[in-house]
Amino acid sequence: GEGLIQVVNYNVRNNQYVVAGSLANLAVLRLVLDDMAINGCSDKLSIEQMVEQVQVTSETPVRGMATIPLTGINVPFHSRLLLEGVALFRDVLQAKVGMVEPDTLEQRYIPNLTGMPFEVSQEYFKLVYDATKSSVIKEALNNWNDALLDVPAERSRLATILLTELLSYQLASPVQWIKTQDYLFNIAGVQHMVEIGPSPVLCGMAAKTLEAVLKSKRAELLHIERDHDAIYYVQPESKILDNSNAAVTVAATPGTEPQPEASAKPESKPANSEPSQPPPQPQVGSEANAPIADQPVPVLDVILAIIAFKAKKPLGDISIQQSIKSLVAGKSTFQNELLGDLQKEFGNKIPDKAEEMSLKELASAVGSSGGSLGKCTQPFVARMFNSKMPGGFSLAQTRSTLQTSYGLGPLRQDALFLVALTMEPVSRLTSEAEASAWLSTVAQTYAARVGISYVVSSGSTGGAGRKGAVPAISSAEMQKIRQQEVAHIQQQIQVLARYAGIDLLDGTRSAGREKAVSAELQSELDQAKIELGDEFMTGVLPQFDARKARHFDSYWNWARQDAYEWIQQAIAMCSLDTIRDKHLDLCNATRVQRLKNCANAELLELLSGTAKVLRTSNNSMLEPVVQLVDTLHKACQQALENTPVYCELSAPMQPKTRISAKGDVSYTEIARKNEPTYAAFIERIQLAMLSDQVPPIHMSKQTSSGQWMYNREFTSVYFDGLSNIARQGVSYVGKTALVTGC
Repeated sequence: GEGLIQVVNYNVRNNQYVVAGSLANLAVLRLVLDDMAINGCSDKLSIEQMVEQVQVTSETPVRGMATIPLTGINVPFHSRLLLEGVALFRDVLQAKVGMVEPDTLEQRYIPNLTGMPFEVSQEYFKLVYDATKSSVIKEALNNWNDALLDVPAERSRLATILLTELLSYQLASPVQWIKTQDYLFNIAGVQHMVEIGPSPVLCGMAAKTLEAVLKSKRAELLHIERDHDAIYYVQPESKILDNSNAAVTVAATPGTEPQPEASAKPESKPANSEPSQPPPQPQVGSEANAPIADQPVPVLDVILAIIAFKAKKPLGDISIQQSIKSLVAGKSTFQNELLGDLQKEFGNKIPDKAEEMSLKELASAVGSSGGSLGKCTQPFVARMFNSKMPGGFSLAQTRSTLQTSYGLGPLRQDALFLVALTMEPVSRLTSEAEASAWLSTVAQTYAARVGISYVVSSGSTGGAGRKGAVPAISSAEMQKIRQQEVAHIQQQIQVLARYAGIDLLDGTRSAGREKAVSAELQSELDQAKIELGDEFMTGVLPQFDARKARHFDSYWNWARQDAYEWIQQAIAMCSLDTIRDKHLDLCNATRVQRLKNCANAELLELLSGTAKVLRTSNNSMLEPVVQLVDTLHKACQQALENTPVYCELSAPMQPKTRISAKGDVSYTEIARKNEPTYAAFIERIQLAMLSDQVPPIHMSKQTSSGQWMYNREFTSVYFDGLSNIARQGVSYVGKTALVTGC
């Protein structure tokens, strides 16, 4: 029939493939596969007859026995329908991709188009041409010459062509993940695979391949977010959130389990949706004043909070009967972000196809967790307090308030913070009064959700006649007594300070000034956050961790290798009787300087030992080599007393342009006559300055009239610096150099 039908992703052999096509053709595929699953059919002729006979009654994508429609994807990526875009994509890549160094890609990069490692060879070019029929690849094959592969520039040119074509045609060619897995696990013998991405999709497919296809192979499959600690060898750390101020919670006595408060106002929820929590039951009798038992945070509450927080919706708008896929409404990027957050929170407990489960089913599949905030929700809560609460209203202080004023233990505090995430203020609260009011609203919302009422503390007389009542002192009275004690102590300190002549307010005044500066800076940060958003501000935070720094020093080894290679080259030249007596000519000056900069005791020992061996050979032809080694030893020994320097020793060049009889222009650079070194070149310019001539290279200074005029003083300073670099060299010891470029 007409229209597109093509396998665009080869994921797991005999298990999972992605097919792109028109709705009609995809409906035919679904019906044919359903019939094959029911009646069985394997030969090609029977399948072709079945395709001709099938009747499509509806083109609406629905799930079949062997097919699952992918909603939200309306572009047939990796299909031949996108071949027209290859040329345009190629132009973009050619403008952005510079010359490629083959060694950085060969046997390291596996293109989706081939499923085999990148390689600059005629066979690989043929493999790419068979898959793409690229005219650019065909032209390269027609002009192929294996001898040119030894020329670095030619290999780089071919690697650039190959990479550009692979990326261009990847847009319109199937993804060969099956072939890639065959190479990784069968040929390369990979035992550890790390996936970098929002969710462990490739890890899931690789796990199926190893389990069902490559049963004899074993490999550790890690994801950058899910298995962060295992990848970076991070030991388990204590909770990020500070629970140090949480008081000990007294467990409730049997029969006093708290019940919901009948007067609490429930959150609004969408029509025809199930509530995320069971409806609260009214309290009865004296149980209303029972202590609030600490309870682990339910997994479902964590899932609901993460989704509501990321979607910026109230908790009541999220139904536990909905799936993540239905909640994101086809936004695959948002779906992957949610799955990544859940995997970070619960680790490998998140099952495959979690996005298709209802939230209630997903919570059951995850099972139990640690009962507190995890690696995803902890930073969310900490970030909210850092960015939205006023100074002084810290997370530790909030926990203390929840413990003393509301009777909530550490685990219930975590559960309340999940609710707080979904009620995060739009902007930073300006005072502690606003923050306290916000916390009170969050606490009442949490109480209404879980069906609890907070313990109202009373004096000892109020509960003296009640059997089993827990004696309590009003927190307000305790605070009043504490304030009186502090006031008394302060009075004593003031008396002693006056006697000693100490100004106790000096620090207060200084703190006031610092607070004003801090408030101004905080205002600027808040404005930047409003303009750029939380994700940007978080993204530009420094990521450097000194514990991960690694320092590598290999100059000592390269110096020994360079010296040894030089000596061997000299010996080879002596055997050919072609070495000059002047072994330290200009072309070797740079090489000598490099060895001097890397000189150390081990290098001197190597040179002295080599000289002894050469002298015992009694070979007169090796005398120039002995002189070379002695000269290098003397130069390196003197260099040990000095710091390494950069010295410009290359030959200065001048342009040369030729115009042929046909008008062809060719440009080259040749060595300057009578100026073999930069020092000689600079000396000639300095002599011209002494005769009051304006040198061809000079410094200018802008006059009051706006004109730029030759400045002798600036030019003299400039050339003195160049002369110093060419003769003595310049050292960077004790200096910081900013190196830029690509």
